[in-house]
Amino acid sequence: MIYLINKHQLNNIIEKIQATYSSYGYRREDDKVIFGKVKSPSQTKFFQENGTITFKKILFPNNLDVQADKEDKIVLLGINPCDNNALQIFYKQFQKSNLIIDKKNLFVFVSECKQSKYCFCEYFDGQKIQNYDLYLQKEDDDKFTLFVGSKKGKIIADKIPLKKSTERKPREIKRPNNNFSDNPFSAMGQKEKYKDFWIHISNNCFGCGSCSVVCPLCFCFRQEFGNDLNGDSKTKLCWDSCFNKEFSEIQNRFDLRPKNVDRLYNWYHHKFVRGPHELGVPLCTGCGRCMKACPANLNQKNIMEALEEKKNDER
Repeated sequence: MIYLINKHQLNNIIEKIQATYSSYGYRREDDKVIFGKVKSPSQTKFFQENGTITFKKILFPNNLDVQADKEDKIVLLGINPCDNNALQIFYKQFQKSNLIIDKKNLFVFVSECKQSKYCFCEYFDGQKIQNYDLYLQKEDDDKFTLFVGSKKGKIIADKIPLKKSTERKPREIKRPNNNFSDNPFSAMGQKEKYKDFWIHISNNCFGCGSCSVVCPLCFCFRQEFGNDLNGDSKTKLCWDSCFNKEFSEIQNRFDLRPKNVDRLYNWYHHKFVRGPHELGVPLCTGCGRCMKACPANLNQKNIMEALEEKKNDER
């Protein structure tokens, strides 16, 4: 179903959702727009650039108490299409873990993308608008098109008298075509062949792991155990990064990836080689947070293009 709605109707829809779901979305705080808890429609901001904080912090927070009860129902309000695509991959990774909220209890309200200079979603089919409950598109004269994409979305839409719109599809996100070959990540799996390339990149990388913290599809964590005097014990999962030296250490502090180049390559290899092998898709949707967060100003898009160009020059 497709509806043409106004601001008042949009607020009513959000109220109906918030009556059932704990709400997280973009809100303004101290002249910044952040992603976090929202309590009312007036707080909720749609059509925002990707914030630093992602749904990962909501669904899989740092210091996650494994035994703690999860929120019954959650709605993610106004996430961009690339984050929604990342959300689907996120659930592929954790679907059998019982660590995050069941997908049937998650309501996904996607809004039209506001691109930034860091976006490169065109490399990963990030323009596809799919797997949502509701999708909001901005029109002229303070009007919006509301697309219903699921039974959960229809239940909410049916609670409010809405005017049906003519049949249409979500507006295409205009991004340039990528320059990749049919198998763009094949060179990622050939570390020794392109050893000098990775050494050059690693010489400019601080190894701080900022990229892995802000990435919605970085899953590294470590276990910590806490014992109370009353005999209780808690298991917590704490965010970690494969850039941390301790992360790859095993018995007797033997380091499987002793150099920064090893850790840097592992990050790319996991996202673009192991990820597609294990889950069928790269562990990246081109949201651009890694570039925005990098203190060394490394440009992941340019790095991938340079490696692709290097491979093509050998033909």
